[in-house]
Amino acid sequence: MKKSDGTLFRIPLAEPARFSKVDVPKIVAADGVTLLGKDHLLIIANQVPGRAFNRAYSLSSHDGWLSAQVSATYSFGSVYPTTGVLREGKLYAVYSQLDELLQATSEQKARLRLEATILPFGSFEP
Repeated sequence: MKKSDGTLFRIPLAEPARFSKVDVPKIVAADGVTLLGKDHLLIIANQVPGRAFNRAYSLSSHDGWLSAQVSATYSFGSVYPTTGVLREGKLYAVYSQLDELLQATSEQKARLRLEATILPFGSFEP
């Protein structure tokens, strides 16, 4: 997924040069993409210049990823999530303070590189 404009691409593994755009609502600021199952993706969106989304979007497709729909959303508020994971049916987002790390002083970077939070926020059953 292209973070700046929300374009999602379908890339056939056997022929990657034959990639195509997926017809899907634009999800700007997508950072983490996690395959939840054959027909489901989890998109973690955080920030682009001037806009903060800080949300998780569940996408589903019923036509082999020619198109997809947003089936659920979750807002993280002021938390800057970077990626998601599915474990034993539960959804988690990683909040690693990357937004702060990019602007931190050398002393702050040493501390921030050691800290991350894993936030449980939902569940998924295929």
